[in-house]
Amino acid sequence: FLPGLVSYEDNPPLLVLELLRQAKPLWQQFRAGEERAFLLRVSHALGSALGTIHHTFQNPALVQGPHLGWLPRQVPGALEIHKPGPEVLATLSSANWQTLHILQTHEHLSERLDGLRRLWQPETVIHNDLRADNVFVLPGLGGTTGPVEIRILDWEFVQFGDPAWDVAGVLQDFIHGWIHSMDLTGSLDFEALEKSAYCSRQELQEAIRLFWQGYRTVAERRAAETERLLDRAVAFSAARLIQTAYELGQFLNTIARESVLLLQVGANILGNPEAAQVHLYGIPQEFTSGHSTCSSRPVGDN
Repeated sequence: FLPGLVSYEDNPPLLVLELLRQAKPLWQQFRAGEERAFLLRVSHALGSALGTIHHTFQNPALVQGPHLGWLPRQVPGALEIHKPGPEVLATLSSANWQTLHILQTHEHLSERLDGLRRLWQPETVIHNDLRADNVFVLPGLGGTTGPVEIRILDWEFVQFGDPAWDVAGVLQDFIHGWIHSMDLTGSLDFEALEKSAYCSRQELQEAIRLFWQGYRTVAERRAAETERLLDRAVAFSAARLIQTAYELGQFLNTIARESVLLLQVGANILGNPEAAQVHLYGIPQEFTSGHSTCSSRPVGDN
């Protein structure tokens, strides 16, 4: 699931990895309008890859040993995005001052963001910046129906942390990509916006369910642990969406409509994470364990 190692030199430091010929980043696959069945296979493959990585590095002896003991272990700054320090305040754009004002003047939103730090549960090696930019799909190795091969790149933020943070990164990227594809030039009526997106909410939820199915199948966790991890991931995804809203406004004078939607969705998730799991991400409560007999059809299908 990582690019293959070709060579490594100590002095000068040099790392040579395999060349991924004709591989495409995941976001490009979605924007290119690839066949829906292929994108569903990619979603499942990403879940399997991430679950395997998290399971592999859960061994305390491995992550505390000489090879991985140097990894950072801090809580991500995005969990304190509503309370930036002076070094961050000095660099905020006008748009991000508006974003910060929204976060700090909505008391319940600020309180719920405060609570996210208490959920943090470090237990394995995490990528820490998982998004579609950092996932590459290899061409044609699985044919039209076989397994899809992917590679996860850009590990410069790797650390020992909560696996739910990586899962949250994928969840927020599904939602952000969906919102980004909407026509935001007219009304912000959500029904109209949904119709303008590259896929329906039901199709999006099917991809998310297959990602989660791939993850939990290989992660080898007890049902209760799996459920708690997903609970944290859904809550953390709100912070990831808010972080993305900040990133979009980095060089803007006025907060963008896309950022407003991301903030609203993030606030809604924090207000009712259980409802967000079912109605936004499309993962029924009984689908959290590895023993569910629930189908992967979109919610609402008969």
